[in-house]
Amino acid sequence: MRFSRLIVLFALCLTVASCSFYYGPREEVKAFADDKDALIMAISKKVEADPTLAGVAEAQKLVDAKKDSLYSQRQAIDHAKPGMNANWRLALADSQTSDRKFLEMIALKLGTNCKDSCSEVRGKFSELQDSFNKATKLPDEI
Repeated sequence: MRFSRLIVLFALCLTVASCSFYYGPREEVKAFADDKDALIMAISKKVEADPTLAGVAEAQKLVDAKKDSLYSQRQAIDHAKPGMNANWRLALADSQTSDRKFLEMIALKLGTNCKDSCSEVRGKFSELQDSFNKATKLPDEI
């Protein structure tokens, strides 16, 4: 009886270990995507509330506060065992693409609603986008 319980426990442990081997860092990718989405929403709210240089500067402060965390999450994904299932890679690529699209939409809206010198506001927001992209870019991205 004891021996059969040990075998069942051993099989359960192997199953749990092999799932992480098979699926790769999908939980890390989900957490990374959720953190990026939350940051983009916060940027959007700041810029919509104050479409001036000051509003973009406040949004840049948000990015500066989170970029180290995002960079470390990105590094953890890069160094994780890839697993045999590529679904997490597709989720990560989709997340990266949607982030870029959302930031572009915010930039377009900011360009039409800006209250200061629009070229300066767009330039400052472009710097914010570059900072965000640098913190979240994967090593194999251009």
